[in-house]
Amino acid sequence: MRRQQSSLLFLNNPFDALNRRFPGEGLTLGCKDFLVIESASKWLDEWEQEVVNGDIPKDFFSDPVNCRGTASYIEIRSRAAPLAC
Repeated sequence: MRRQQSSLLFLNNPFDALNRRFPGEGLTLGCKDFLVIESASKWLDEWEQEVVNGDIPKDFFSDPVNCRGTASYIEIRSRAAPLAC
């Protein structure tokens, strides 16, 4: 339960970083939001690997389809960031 709570809290920051309200708040390479998104992507990969390794039960992992969708969205947005510079 603690791991799930931590994962939900951890994913709130990337969600905020990906959903800024004003154009001036957009991602730029090296900005705080970009670093948060990179960290979230790495964390998702590590979390999934823990399930694959059997370190945590599958029940404690997000739906794999949802996780891959989130990871893909993060990757696409972070690749677009250098274009915003």
